[in-house]
Amino acid sequence: MKTVYKGGNKIILKDSEYKTSGGEGDIYFHDNQVYKIYQNPIINNFKDKFDELSVLEKTNIIRPAELLFNSNNNIVGYTMRMVENTEALSLLFTSTFLNRNNITVDKTNNLINNMTETIQYIHDKGILLVDINEYNFLVNKVSFDIANFIDVDSYQTKSFPATAIMPTIQDYLSTNFTKLSDWFSFAIIAFQLYTGIHPFKGKHPDYTKDKYKDRILETRMRNSISVFNKDVSIPNNVRPFDEIPDSIRSWFFDLFENKKRLIPPIISTGVIKKNIKGKVISNNIISNLIFACDEEIIGHEYIQGNRILYTRNYIYIGNRKYTNKINSKILYRNGTFYFIKKEGVNKYSVEDINGKSVIVNNNNLFVFMNRIYSLGNGQLQELDFINNNLYKINSWSTNDLSTKVYYNMFITIVLGAYYFYIPVDTNKCFIFLVKELKGYKIFDAYYSNKFACVVAFKNGQYDRFIFKIENNSYFILEINSNINAEEINATVNNKGVLILQYENILYLTNGNGSKTISEVNDIGSITSELNDIYMYNGNKFNLIKEK
Repeated sequence: MKTVYKGGNKIILKDSEYKTSGGEGDIYFHDNQVYKIYQNPIINNFKDKFDELSVLEKTNIIRPAELLFNSNNNIVGYTMRMVENTEALSLLFTSTFLNRNNITVDKTNNLINNMTETIQYIHDKGILLVDINEYNFLVNKVSFDIANFIDVDSYQTKSFPATAIMPTIQDYLSTNFTKLSDWFSFAIIAFQLYTGIHPFKGKHPDYTKDKYKDRILETRMRNSISVFNKDVSIPNNVRPFDEIPDSIRSWFFDLFENKKRLIPPIISTGVIKKNIKGKVISNNIISNLIFACDEEIIGHEYIQGNRILYTRNYIYIGNRKYTNKINSKILYRNGTFYFIKKEGVNKYSVEDINGKSVIVNNNNLFVFMNRIYSLGNGQLQELDFINNNLYKINSWSTNDLSTKVYYNMFITIVLGAYYFYIPVDTNKCFIFLVKELKGYKIFDAYYSNKFACVVAFKNGQYDRFIFKIENNSYFILEINSNINAEEINATVNNKGVLILQYENILYLTNGNGSKTISEVNDIGSITSELNDIYMYNGNKFNLIKEK
């Protein structure tokens, strides 16, 4: 709980109103406003910067609204307008998220256009953004074509120079921050929205960790060795460069390869010159290990011995195919399968396999491993479904605002510390603090059968953590540093082996040892490995195609 003063009025921010923490402050949602409370003292003349930022009146710029003070009348933070129904911009880097939400290249063009126009507007006001990293934007998750600009207090104004920038979007060829360095930083983000890869990633034979250690990315950015370079190899799941509008692609090439610094052509022409539909990009070996299907598999599970597959348009129960109501989940009770789908706020349709339906009202229903959970009123509840009605089995205390739902798990952040909530069985939920994730922003998370994977962002890079969960505790199996921003693509087979795919690589572990298979292009390329019996510290397991 924190006490602040706004306009002379005392405001108490409850722990239940805490949302998240950033590099500078804690975020609370109170009375339909966002409160940012700084963790450290701020500049004494912040009110002057506050005034200089007040010229930013565009509705998608979430600038400081009212100053907040402590009991000594020192500035400790400010309020902002609340924007709802948004997602982090970084999620739109991944093909899986684009495909799942039907985000075509047309929509990406519109989003890029919106961001470009907003940056130009900010520049016209004599202000620089400087730290244009992907976590300083929230995208409308209905249309996915409007970006809300946040962390506006860090912008460079006439009297207040910027002090920080993420290394992944820094223009190392510029000695100071300018409009053109802003455009270079934005281009890096825009390129990832189109392709799914940072323009200075991929592999180049002359830029290795042995030679440059942790400075490979910076060195390549300084030397302009981008993904356009003929000697750079990139993963197969990178989206095609020819989907980028012609004028924008030429702009990227000039910036990243020719060391030019230019404003984007969309500003000078006012239109995007190329307009094409997106493609489904999939190199999903995990899906092929599970089941051969005409569409990319976006989820799977086993219920009562039946394999359940979720694609964009269908649900498969065993070998039977059903039309997929988007966001439906399967529940099995008393010999019957049910389709559960969110229809609106606190409203869910429940339809049995024969089409008979009822309506169930509840807060935020989630179906994990054939069990039902809800999140609301400070509780994570396990529910059951009998005679078309829900009833509570058990509950655990949590914070609704700071809890996010991932694959088979919940993660709550409390003052920068992450807690895993893992429902491992009926009436049983493991809850524990994961100290190693403090200071990170969670990008994606996954849990299945004693294994958890987390991709998280910190200091300009994405790291992947692989955990083994046992007896309400955990230990780290592996940490992969500075990876591409990818949603987790994993499964645990019927031998208790975690199979994780990233780029063109399969990583396998049973918790006692691990094996990595590189350069995986399709199932045919790893036939011999699939037939092998791998030995991990004396423990044998078969990696076999599940049938």
